[in-house]
Amino acid sequence: PYQFWFIRDLIILTIFSPILFWLLRSLKIWLLLFFLGLWLYNLDLVIIANEALLFFAIGGYLSLFQQDYVLHHFSQKKAIILLICWILIISLKTTMIHLDSATLFVTNIIHKIGILVGVLAVWGIYDLIAKRMDSKGSKYSFIFSFTFFIYAFHEPILTILKKGFYSILGQGEMNSIIIYFMAPTIAILSSILVGYFLKKVTLPFYS
Repeated sequence: PYQFWFIRDLIILTIFSPILFWLLRSLKIWLLLFFLGLWLYNLDLVIIANEALLFFAIGGYLSLFQQDYVLHHFSQKKAIILLICWILIISLKTTMIHLDSATLFVTNIIHKIGILVGVLAVWGIYDLIAKRMDSKGSKYSFIFSFTFFIYAFHEPILTILKKGFYSILGQGEMNSIIIYFMAPTIAILSSILVGYFLKKVTLPFYS
């Protein structure tokens, strides 16, 4: 199943991690900049996604040289600024695509800048939410145990739902917006229900 591409890449990265460890210790931030260039310019590495390599290396760099940063909490002001920047970048990319006013390379670069800013924005907003919420004490906390199952199970369910809704509702911008929100919501709820049932009835199989 194609959603498990990252597990395949993670296996390969784990095999090569001693080499990556040595390179990070030797080259430090320069290695990350090299991997960033590979990712931005979409240079194919054949055996592994350049995206997986970059973010795996970032994780390795943080664990080696910036462990305190992993525990960093964003202030409310910084989190909101990052969120606004993220929305502006996404809006710019969408407008450029809609107006066909930029090359594929330019929109791809903006898209990837949006990913980097988006990671930090979600990190910051999550910090703000987590401060106000006791996730373990919540009556919905059991849902958190299904996060990987949702990820594993959501395809091909999501694709089937989208195609089914399009065949029923037809094409069109309004229908696309409705399906954009409705199909994932149903896919997530279905995944939780199936996961809950399997966990309840056949725990060894579910595990």
